[in-house]
Amino acid sequence: MNLQKEFERAVEEKGYRPRFVALAKKEVGTPKYVSRVIYDPHPHRNDVLMQTAPNPAAALLIKGTRSNIEVFPASFNSDIGPNNADDFLSLLADHEYFHAREIYEDPKTVIRPIWNTIRLREAPGLKKAMEIRAYDNQISNFRNHSCSLKFQLCIAAKRAELDPETAPILTFSIK
Repeated sequence: MNLQKEFERAVEEKGYRPRFVALAKKEVGTPKYVSRVIYDPHPHRNDVLMQTAPNPAAALLIKGTRSNIEVFPASFNSDIGPNNADDFLSLLADHEYFHAREIYEDPKTVIRPIWNTIRLREAPGLKKAMEIRAYDNQISNFRNHSCSLKFQLCIAAKRAELDPETAPILTFSIK
């Protein structure tokens, strides 16, 4: 199987995207902290590529809860997302799986309960810090994939935008 050809097919054929997501999941495996990786053709926003959806028990700060990874149509739009299969794998394995692992190991690093209400909400400062850690992980793992230069620059720019003072110095991995 040529994952790049399968990615190209998923870009062209919307109906093939769930199959490609399953192939990508098979390629990188499913860690113990992920319940499912699923394709959702109906995102809440058109600019969201993927997201980690924690198990509701994580909101109660229960360790060991597994998350779902939701993949959206923007993951197949090279104007804002991956340009090739390796970009897609980087996003899935090095960014979203990273979020899932953090939630699994220590949900309070991501989720803060507001005790005076019934609802539990994400804390904006924690979310920013969580994204910084995930981007840093993703950037440090570019060497494990044949990511496009355009994608590497996009991820680096997103990371720098969150906190320019601590943005890592990049060495690009071009294969």
